[in-house]
Amino acid sequence: MNKYVIFYAGGSGGYMFYYGMYLLLGINVQEAFKKNWGIKSFETWKDTETRVTPESQVKMHCKKYDVYPGRTNIVVYTDIETQKNICELKKAYWYRFTQFRDAAELANFKAHLNPATIMYNGILIDATLSRIIDKADHTFLLQDVVSTRFKCVSDTLGIEQPPAVAVHINDWIMMHPPEIQKQLGYYE
Repeated sequence: MNKYVIFYAGGSGGYMFYYGMYLLLGINVQEAFKKNWGIKSFETWKDTETRVTPESQVKMHCKKYDVYPGRTNIVVYTDIETQKNICELKKAYWYRFTQFRDAAELANFKAHLNPATIMYNGILIDATLSRIIDKADHTFLLQDVVSTRFKCVSDTLGIEQPPAVAVHINDWIMMHPPEIQKQLGYYE
């Protein structure tokens, strides 16, 4: 069985993709799901994310960009505006350890948050991905993963997709407020 490594920059669907890969491979991750997807609030979302132990078939790296020989290296990415909004919602990446005294301080932070970007496939993305994106075996835009319910991934990898994968993607989408769902390309 092929082994995979997922690379992403925070706020671009890394954990959703990671668990989608395990489900795609037919590996039972129900115990890990209970820990990860029992999210009660956006404030604690990031604190509930954990990985499968041990990471045998699928590894995942956020902001670490060294390819793994002998594995299929995959990058999942999104446009910088969607990424910034997901990070703010989940208190991830740029927002992870940042505390704001009030709404004015948060607004000031957002106004000055200007991460470095690169153009990739016609959209601006987090520039940290430039260290891996051209070395990866496959790249997937988060909005494509969402709109196809992971089918773009399963088709590219030549793996028949079990129904549990689309259910997982739908559940992940529904965890987001409507404005982020729209940015993700989800329309009812």
